[in-house]
Amino acid sequence: MSPTPPSARATMLEGSTTRSGFLLRAGVTVVGLSSFSTLVAACGGSSKSAASTETVGGFLDYFGFEGEDLREVLAPWRKEDGVKLRASYLGVPEDLIAKYAGGGGKGIDIIDFTTPFTQRIVEVGGIYTPIDSERIPNLDNYLSFFAKEDPAWSDGDGTRVFVPFTFGSAALTYDTTVFSQAPKAWEDLLASSLKGKIAVNADSSWNLQIACSVLGFDSGALPKDKMEDCASFLEPYVGQAKGLSPTFGDMANLLVSGEVVACFGGWAALNGFAAAAGKKTITSNVAPTDGTFSFADGYAIGTKADNVATAYAMINEVLDPETNAAANVALAGGVTVKGAEKFLDPATRDLYPYGDIDAYLETTPALPAPPLKSDEFVTSAEWSKRWAELTTG
Repeated sequence: MSPTPPSARATMLEGSTTRSGFLLRAGVTVVGLSSFSTLVAACGGSSKSAASTETVGGFLDYFGFEGEDLREVLAPWRKEDGVKLRASYLGVPEDLIAKYAGGGGKGIDIIDFTTPFTQRIVEVGGIYTPIDSERIPNLDNYLSFFAKEDPAWSDGDGTRVFVPFTFGSAALTYDTTVFSQAPKAWEDLLASSLKGKIAVNADSSWNLQIACSVLGFDSGALPKDKMEDCASFLEPYVGQAKGLSPTFGDMANLLVSGEVVACFGGWAALNGFAAAAGKKTITSNVAPTDGTFSFADGYAIGTKADNVATAYAMINEVLDPETNAAANVALAGGVTVKGAEKFLDPATRDLYPYGDIDAYLETTPALPAPPLKSDEFVTSAEWSKRWAELTTG
């Protein structure tokens, strides 16, 4: 099955291949503009600050996902500390690796990426400076899940590579008016009545991570003889789909128009966008009983940073509960610090089960992307080739 070609329907958010870029184009009305504005106004100085003996201010250079520089959320903090943001954006995490491999990165203070690529960035080397936790007092605010050592944000020696400030998960997104009972598992989407009525995310790595979550594999260390198990798991969903959605914008369009009624590999942020577009019956199951994975995005310090003090100050500010809430209202994400959920608007708070959030995160692991090279495990190129065969055959 080949991807659905662009149609004549109104394009709401196409052209963005990243989650944050999708939300930036959607606008913060995804989850409530008034709540976002109120939170931004409240931000501008955390309860703890980075070391006061250091000079904070001047130009801060950022390279990462569009929208995750938190230009509006951190505007009060930048004004107070005299910080001038200079941002440039990557399209996919591989752009970060390419920039440094090509000898770039000079002067970049904050780099921003996502947990599936942590180990790949560690493997490549020369991109980040290990985090000095003593320079981020607000790490004390972390939920226990993010405070622990984990290869999703640490290197093999237990050193923190980067600081997550937002999380999400692959979700079963669906129209509540179509289902007499809420779908509990991915396999519920294989009902004969749903043939041609579901959308499948086109991202090969995203789907591999779902397959590995269900089958009990590690997507970053998938034995080569297990790749077909993952392909066999995904094949029925590809066959069931109306088509592949190349972006979350396309997926949102299909849900809002009614062309599809559910998504394999959706995202909870689509709930709010559909509501803002006038369709208030879209919701997401963020914990399918057969398994899913989570991801977290966050900040690291570049190896060629020249304003390290301000980079640490920004990271510290984003871990303040009110600021973290404002950031995640803007990004339709999950908060990573204790108490931040109290400052969320209801729509954002309802995205994830904050009553027992650590337990939820423990059961939706942050899985890595496949390695670039390996004689033992499935590589990124090998899986991309197999996914292409699966979706075009």
